[in-house]
Amino acid sequence: MRFWECNVWRISRALYADAEDPAAITRTEKAYTFGKQNGVYEVRILLPFASKGEVGLFKKGDELVIEIGTFRRHIGLPRSMAALQPARARLESQVLTVEMKEAL
Repeated sequence: MRFWECNVWRISRALYADAEDPAAITRTEKAYTFGKQNGVYEVRILLPFASKGEVGLFKKGDELVIEIGTFRRHIGLPRSMAALQPARARLESQVLTVEMKEAL
């Protein structure tokens, strides 16, 4: 076994238990969803490690951009929401809900 192979093996043993598959799917929920509630379009984004004061968002073209610290995520909006603008956002129970409305 070569030096780098030995180190990779040691690291993998430290990170994963004997019967644990590192390629296994461990989460099944969607990172974000699009919907319409009471006539208002919404984008719901799962943010398990964010707090209210550190989340920023803006729209760029047909994408919604979410920022948390130095992390930035671009979410392509469906055609039905591409012309809408973010109107209100709230973070509750680790889910950011962004209401999208027509620009005035």
